[in-house]
Amino acid sequence: MSADEYLKDCLQLKQPSEDDDQHAKSYNRTRQCVVKYFPVKTCFTFDRPGNRDVLREMDTAQEKDLSKTFLADTKAFLSYVYKAKPKRMLHSKSINGAIFADLLQSYVKEIQSGKVHDVDDAFTVAANNENERMMEKAIEIFKEKLQSLELPMLKVKTFGDKYLEIQRVSLTVFGHKSVFNAERFIGMAKSVSIRHRPYFMKCES
Repeated sequence: MSADEYLKDCLQLKQPSEDDDQHAKSYNRTRQCVVKYFPVKTCFTFDRPGNRDVLREMDTAQEKDLSKTFLADTKAFLSYVYKAKPKRMLHSKSINGAIFADLLQSYVKEIQSGKVHDVDDAFTVAANNENERMMEKAIEIFKEKLQSLELPMLKVKTFGDKYLEIQRVSLTVFGHKSVFNAERFIGMAKSVSIRHRPYFMKCES
């Protein structure tokens, strides 16, 4: 049986019985969601990374310590991911490496806990993490541009116009790179920029 055949077999629905109807519904719900939301599915199997000693030291294990079969399995998986077309979040940006890692961690955490993982919840967590990263980047751009201003300026209006332009540019960068439901992060970025304004107004005077 190939890995894809194994996956197909695992996604078969369980026929409910009078004594076990609720369990069958819960069992089938996850599989129905996988079939519905992931029309293209590929399964990868991984051999054990190594013997017991390697497994106990996985956090610090070097590549040379891992089994050749595990490394081959990993290489095949990475090759598939890198060659696949970019996935996109709904009405938003392509899924980059950081978002993919967040999604993967959410799925693994839910699977380990034995819960039925919610795809929407996983995407919400990944989106919030990505927006936070983009917000920090926008704030850094804002700070760098403020630092580049030549002070003092003779006119308050001149500084105010430059300040608003810098704020607009940094928020535009965030807007282009953010994910849906980013309003809260825009507010946080604006509040940071406002906190920096009194300092530069003082320098200007």
